[in-house]
Parts: sequence; C-alpha cells; structure tokens
Amino acid sequence: MIRASNVLSLAERVFEGTELRGRLLRRTLRVPVTETLLEFVIDGHPLGEAPEIEECIARPDDQATDLGERMPGTAAVQVERLLGIRPDTWEQGRVWLLFCPVCHDEGCGGVSAAIDRVGDWVIWSDFTWDNPFDQPLVRLQSLVRVSRQRFAFDATRYDALLMPLLAHYRQLDAARGRRRR
Repeated sequence: MIRASNVLSLAERVFEGTELRGRLLRRTLRVPVTETLLEFVIDGHPLGEAPEIEECIARPDDQATDLGERMPGTAAVQVERLLGIRPDTWEQGRVWLLFCPVCHDEGCGGVSAAIDRVGDWVIWSDFTWDNPFDQPLVRLQSLVRVSRQRFAFDATRYDALLMPLLAHYRQLDAARGRRRR
C-alpha cells in the first residue's frame, strides 16, 4: 500500500547551447541555440536537483526533458511514454526523463527510470544514468548507480497534468505537418 504521494508539476527552463548545422567550406557550423523546455518538478524541486537523482546524473545542468515546442513530435512521444501509451525506444521497460538539451538524443546518455501504474498510482523508480550504446558490461556496471528513490503520484492528477500537454504537442506537430516516430 502506498501511504504518501508526491506532487508532479512542470516548470519552464531556458537552455542555451550550440547546435551543429551543415557545412560551409569544409567547416561544420556551430549555431547558438536558446530553447525553453519544461522540466519535471517534484514536491517543488527540479528532478535533476533531487539529491537521490543527482548522483545518477553526470552533469545535471546539461540534462533536459524533450518537452519543448521546437520539436513537438518528439515532445509528444516523451509524453506518450510517460503515460504508458508508447513503449520505450530500447524495449527495456524504462522511460527516458532527461536528455542532452541540444540534440535530444539518447545516444548522449541521460536519466531513465522505471514508470509503473499500480492501482491509483504512477510510480517512478530505479533512476539511473543510461547510455544505450555502451557495451553490455559497461551498462551492467552503470546500473550499480541506480538510485533507490521512488516517487508516487496520484494517477488522476498525473494524467490531468500530462494529457492536455500531449494534446497540445500533437496539435502543434500536426500544424507543422510532421511527426518523429
């Protein structure tokens, strides 16, 4: 039985970095990028700053969700995974929460967690730094860094927060006429 619940909310966070684009005269162009993304806030604290999670993150300032309007199809996919509508990319029963804020690619590594629905609860647990391209032995060793922290969210409130966001990103993506799968 789950006795205490956590409160999940979302807050805007601005990320600045560079993006590699094309080539000009044999040089790769580095273009400055500023993007506003939503970050997970649990009980009033950003997810990446929770002491139990921070130990799993190589560089917490360099990690972000995929929840932004620049790539609404990608944002919709992340929300679908958070809701359990879409399976994870690597079929390991884990959902990526934090990515590289520049390329939003799992290949850079990021924070993943197990997300399960148990009765009227959504449970986030077993947080770890994950990199799908590591050799199996390296991946096994990295799982030693799994945080035992667990967050329990009321499923009704969880869905009420994420379903409108999913509809918003789907609408934006449809308006742009493309969808990343």
